[in-house]
Amino acid sequence: MLMEAIKSFIQTLTQKLQLKVTRSQREITYKRSIPLGIKKSYAVDLLIIEGTEVVVLSTDEIHTKGLLKHLDLFAEALDSPVLLNISQNNTQLQKFLIEKRIPFVMGNETIYMPQFLIWIKHLSFKSTLQSSSKKRLSKFSQMLIIYALVNNKRELDLNFVAVHFDMSTMSASRSLSELEKHKLLKLTKTGQKKNYHLVYPIEIDRLLSLMESPKKGEVFVKKESLSGFEELTSASYQALSYYSDLAAMQPEYAIEKARFPKEVETYAQAYDDDYIKIELWKYDPKVIAANGSNTVDPFSLYLSMKQEKEIIDDIRVDNALDTVYEQLKEVCNG
Repeated sequence: MLMEAIKSFIQTLTQKLQLKVTRSQREITYKRSIPLGIKKSYAVDLLIIEGTEVVVLSTDEIHTKGLLKHLDLFAEALDSPVLLNISQNNTQLQKFLIEKRIPFVMGNETIYMPQFLIWIKHLSFKSTLQSSSKKRLSKFSQMLIIYALVNNKRELDLNFVAVHFDMSTMSASRSLSELEKHKLLKLTKTGQKKNYHLVYPIEIDRLLSLMESPKKGEVFVKKESLSGFEELTSASYQALSYYSDLAAMQPEYAIEKARFPKEVETYAQAYDDDYIKIELWKYDPKVIAANGSNTVDPFSLYLSMKQEKEIIDDIRVDNALDTVYEQLKEVCNG
């Protein structure tokens, strides 16, 4: 009887309140024990209501005596909020629960949980904000996974990452751990040494969704000013022509914004062919380029140009970016 109660409960919330309700795959864990006699009085289920885990206590019949104590015990023992699901209608109990502001569903007809729903929506909205802010990789983690893929570095260790990217071992460890959490790297240990391995195949669209364009802006400089740069890496349409059949374009470059020489005069637009476009990136494209190439890596290129693909109606550019995308898929397949 109680096993069927949770099915009716889910049906009630989905049909009457139009809520998204599913069963959680996580096993219920108790922070502290609950007396067996009390625990056996309820069928305990863990559901996900609008993205928030909720514990549902189902019972055939319940009495007001001791109810508050039972709910307190479950609330203290569980991390998730608690909802009552009572299969039988009981007017006296219904009145008691409403007076005590205890959320419940009774007889699959009476639903009382106004404050509970407000709280659920608040948590769901807060969770969405948190997940959207966390879904992108950090700058160094994005650089690291791109570097590993385009240079076919199937195995990485902490010291190498710290030296190559000129960062502290603590920062390197954080980036490696972040990629491991996203299941892009797998950690193995040999004695005290930790090694991280690329996890193939990598789903290209999921990977791209974790990344963001490195491009922060662009400026133009006169050709004679190029001598003021220590290093420049081909980018934009010039790089696109390198990775595809697109006809070669006028030189365009990328540089980390922090490395742009302050003494070089910049212009907001090009007035003629004597001006060269320089993209300002959030990271150094040279550090992650394939085997020391003078062209930006295909991942960063695709990320930096996909917005232009949506704006510029040019079939040649569309086809060229599609070619790069197919190359990325191949790289991610290992």
